[in-house]
Amino acid sequence: MTFRKEEFLRSLKHIAGQKFTWFAIFMVSLTATAFSTRTDDHYDTVVAEEAQEMEAPVLERLSNTDTELLTADEHANTPLPATELPRALPAEQPAAEADLTAKLPRISETASAPAKANKLIRYANSLMGTPYIYGGTSLKGFDCSGFIHHVFGTFDVELERSSRMQGTQGTEVALEEVQKGDLLFFTGTNPKLREVGHVGIVISEPGEPVSFIHSSSNGGVKVSELEGYYTTRYMFAKRML
Repeated sequence: MTFRKEEFLRSLKHIAGQKFTWFAIFMVSLTATAFSTRTDDHYDTVVAEEAQEMEAPVLERLSNTDTELLTADEHANTPLPATELPRALPAEQPAAEADLTAKLPRISETASAPAKANKLIRYANSLMGTPYIYGGTSLKGFDCSGFIHHVFGTFDVELERSSRMQGTQGTEVALEEVQKGDLLFFTGTNPKLREVGHVGIVISEPGEPVSFIHSSSNGGVKVSELEGYYTTRYMFAKRML
């Protein structure tokens, strides 16, 4: 009896030991599974968070780029205010030319013919004594037609360069009707050759003896009267104003 009891107890201990072993194995398995699951979940969470952190700057940069592009387009389509619009600069006139132009007297287009003639004659008289230079048209010296061309040209009255061609311009007037500013045409030094070879500007008043200013080969710019030698050379008169 005692032997069987001891054998029974050993059997129970063996069974209990086996059950404990299986139970321990089962618990260890559950623990490992749970740990593995939590580890995987934790890993996935970390990866997701890192991905979000990496995406955030990229999205922010893309957003900023879109904003900058939109801002640039808006500026491109926005009209400039009137104060910022480029304005055309006035053309500059050379200083030397501007000074020369300012010093030259001008005849107003609305001025009467006598007023124009008076201004023209005042300027012509200011050139008294300028030497005679054949072919000259400047203040350094004039020939007869060069003097006429310069004086009238100063007041924007364009005449031909030669006395012969100047004689084809303007309106012919009788000698008895000449006024200040009219032109007197003469032959050259040979009165028998009836071709225009000399010219002068009338400076006398109507009713007075006719006098004129001209550039002569004998004395340069001077005043002469229509008498004697010049009477024999006289051909006709023209009005240019």
